[in-house]
Amino acid sequence: MTHIVKILDSQFSYVQTNAENEFNIYRYVEVVWITDNWDNPPSTDEFFEPKIHFPMGGTAYRLKSIKAFKQRWDEQGLLEFHKHVQKELKIG
Repeated sequence: MTHIVKILDSQFSYVQTNAENEFNIYRYVEVVWITDNWDNPPSTDEFFEPKIHFPMGGTAYRLKSIKAFKQRWDEQGLLEFHKHVQKELKIG
């Protein structure tokens, strides 16, 4: 995992691009955390209990809609998940 962001807009914006490997959509985000070691960033396994596979491609996921995430964190609440991530990142 290289960064965690908070999405600030409610819909995708589109941009014209001719580059084959470039996305033509974007979102406005606020960076909450970014790795300080790009050669060896932390594994998602360190943060998400249980293990969640996030496919490559830049897709944004609403954590609350992922079944495994809900099963683990619904009872404790999103605030407890935030505390867990801050502890793992040593930023809280």
